[in-house]
Amino acid sequence: MIPEQNDSADEIREMCLWIGENLGVDVPVHFTAFHPDFRLHNRPPTPPETLVAAYDIAKDVGLQYVYTGNVSDVERQSTYCPAVVKLVKMPSIESDSKGK
Repeated sequence: MIPEQNDSADEIREMCLWIGENLGVDVPVHFTAFHPDFRLHNRPPTPPETLVAAYDIAKDVGLQYVYTGNVSDVERQSTYCPAVVKLVKMPSIESDSKGK
């Protein structure tokens, strides 16, 4: 998610509704933080709050498998069974620190 490029709440909600209606609520959706590297330096990094807001919007419209990435957020990077809202898989700290 690039700040001021594709991070508005309306755009996120519209995309999530489209995904749910056209691809299904079981399609995984990843909201990944942008870092100003390589050629695009004129935008700031994505604030973690933006990813949390996107995650919440996606869950609110009914998407089942929503994740955040490129930030340390174990709760929102874990997989939960939507039927019982039980943790199924949690990313390991080691894999997060190595960028995998």
